[in-house]
Amino acid sequence: MQLHQQKGMISLSPPTICNSAAGIILPGNYKALGNVAERAFKNTADDFVDLASSQRRKHILDGDATGGGHRAGTGKPGKSEFPQSWSDEKIMHVISDIATDPNVSRKAGRGGRTIAEAVKEGINVRVIQESNGDIVSGFPTNVPRNPK
Repeated sequence: MQLHQQKGMISLSPPTICNSAAGIILPGNYKALGNVAERAFKNTADDFVDLASSQRRKHILDGDATGGGHRAGTGKPGKSEFPQSWSDEKIMHVISDIATDPNVSRKAGRGGRTIAEAVKEGINVRVIQESNGDIVSGFPTNVPRNPK
C-alpha cells in the first residue's frame, strides 16, 4: 500500500497490504483515512484490490435498478462492457486503482461527486466517486455500447 499526499489530500494506491502490516503502518488509526482506506487495509487478496462496497460492486458488474452492468456479456441495453478477458476481480482492481491514484485526471461531477479517468491496457475507464472517496461506479468509455 502506498500513501500519497497531494493538495492536502491523502490517497491510497494498491497493492494490498495484509492486516498484520496495517497495524505497523497506521497503528489502530487507519479509519481516520476514510472508508476506502479501511477496506484497503482489510483486503487480503494477493493479486487484486477491490475498494468498492459489495452493493457498488454488484452495480458495476451486474447492474441494478439505477444502472450499471459493465461485466462482459452482461448485455445491459445502452451500457458499455469491459473486455471479455477481464475478470470481475481485475475490473474492480482497475477501478480501485484509478480511484486512489493521485495522478489521474479528475473533474467535478454531479451532486458533489468526482469523476476520475485513466487508460488501463488501452481501455479508457471512468470512475465516479462520492465526496468521501467511496466508489459509486466505473465503466469503460472507449468501447461500443450495447444496443438500446
